[in-house]
Amino acid sequence: MAFDTDMAEIEHQISALPKGTIVRKRIKGYTYPYLQWRDASGKVVSRYLSPDELEETQRLVDERKTLEARLARLLQAARNENMLITQVSTSTELLSLCEYPLTLRRRWLVDDIVSYLATNGPRVCVLYGLRRTGKTIMMRQVAGEYERERPGSCAYLLLTSDDTMDDVVHDLRLLERRGVSYVFLDEVTAVSDFTDGSAVLADLFASKGMRIILAGTDSLGFWLAEGGPLYDRAVTLHTTRIPFAEFSELLGVDDVDEYICHGGTLLRGDIARDDFPFADWTRASRYVDTAIAFNIQNSLAHYRDGYEMRNLAQLYDAGTLTSAINRVIQSMNHQFTLDVVRRTFRLADLGDTRSQLRTRDGGIYAHARDGHNIDAEAITEGVMRAMDILEAQEANAQALTDAHLHEISLFLQRLDVLVEIRDESLDGPPVSRFAIALPGIRYAFATELVAQLEKDPYFSSLPRREQTFVRNAILDNVRGRILEDVIMTETSACLPPDKSAFKLGGLVPAQDGGWRQVEYDVAIYDERDDECSLIEVKHSTRMAAGQLRHLADDLAIHEVERKYGRVVSRTVVYRGAAGSLEGVSYVNAADYLRGICRRQGVRS
Repeated sequence: MAFDTDMAEIEHQISALPKGTIVRKRIKGYTYPYLQWRDASGKVVSRYLSPDELEETQRLVDERKTLEARLARLLQAARNENMLITQVSTSTELLSLCEYPLTLRRRWLVDDIVSYLATNGPRVCVLYGLRRTGKTIMMRQVAGEYERERPGSCAYLLLTSDDTMDDVVHDLRLLERRGVSYVFLDEVTAVSDFTDGSAVLADLFASKGMRIILAGTDSLGFWLAEGGPLYDRAVTLHTTRIPFAEFSELLGVDDVDEYICHGGTLLRGDIARDDFPFADWTRASRYVDTAIAFNIQNSLAHYRDGYEMRNLAQLYDAGTLTSAINRVIQSMNHQFTLDVVRRTFRLADLGDTRSQLRTRDGGIYAHARDGHNIDAEAITEGVMRAMDILEAQEANAQALTDAHLHEISLFLQRLDVLVEIRDESLDGPPVSRFAIALPGIRYAFATELVAQLEKDPYFSSLPRREQTFVRNAILDNVRGRILEDVIMTETSACLPPDKSAFKLGGLVPAQDGGWRQVEYDVAIYDERDDECSLIEVKHSTRMAAGQLRHLADDLAIHEVERKYGRVVSRTVVYRGAAGSLEGVSYVNAADYLRGICRRQGVRS
């Protein structure tokens, strides 16, 4: 490393920045900010900072302190070029670091990391995903196993914003000379020049046989790098998607409702409430900010001097980009919940909802079995009035342009936060829609919106039993809608290329010569054999004839077969035990989700 050149440049940068630190002095009951430093004689000198210059001066002082810390480290390294600069763990220290992770069950992606380590070629391996999806744990599990089997072969680097790619390159050269073959770079996206300088990892080290695993909090930076410096130089393993089968295996969870309410991270909501990111709306919002919004903002800011921000640059400059990203996610969840409320409390549906609740076990719906009358019309009117208020609040929120929405949505897709769901029609063209891929976020925001509905004066005047009825009817249907999307997206992810899954609906002929609407939650089309399977998803634990009205409709099935080939199976996926009713198979949802992974070889 050219220490002298680097140090001279840093010293030059420091000389152009303000000396000292910002202090606040109390004068006649008021507090004033001052820049305070010592002059050449050692005398303390202070200068008052006006409100207009305070923020910029603070930024420059912080920049100077960062450069001074970097200079100190370079001075130390210059005294001994064999000294590691970054925080590196090897040998005994590395094994100690990996001791706890090695006691945990392994994510399925660990097998893919091991497969990468057995390859040759100029590629690095990127663990790409949001926080709390197991990236660091997986790195330490693999590093610990390899270090046990091959002592001295592994190194784990925990990087910070004080590190640069020059530091990383310096350390990798030393580790290479020491015979280290497997390097794990954690929090690499914290390095400010990582995205622009990442190609060196593949070109200088991976090409010579060193296997390098990368992970970082701001994972969008990896996507940006793969479109530039790391193009064709990276094997990317996506960690954000945690299917139910893996969630169940790792955490010992069998109930799909636990996954619906808490899925999206590798924490169980029932035993980690204090640290659980989706425990309530406040924590979910904080997770959206730190794991998603900051991820996007920081990655864009560090790549090519912010060039990729495009239309979002104006939001970044105004300090509102993070809140804008959060608002887009909240708005999608807001609309999702309002749609569920509409479907739940349409007057024609409320009676059906009430009759279903009467058949369920459990005390929370006891009033519906004990002869208490639920005023469906009044409840519907009250819900719709409260919804009008909430929709007006949403419409009056700060508006984003179409360009802002498009680019934020694009980056949310790149982070695997949004998942695409295809809706096909028997009587029209297909359309696509996007849903939040993390069930726990969707449910946390839905419960908050229900809490807002309950603040409506009409609701507060209802008897407690009717308030309970309203709240649980909505949340039951929220869980049902999320379950539909979970079944759809996980089915799609497990299908081979010649099969596709989509929601299917449309108008079909009725017995009276008119037309009626039918809907199948999941249709799986086999293009090679020209045949399909139909699935209804129900959140219920009981079989009921009403669940089969579309699956057993011969006229509707005829229309499906005319467009998608022979219908080879009709299934209800629900929360009860396996069985059949009127020739239609019933499959438990947890068993179905575990089964599709096994059948498609996702997990042996």
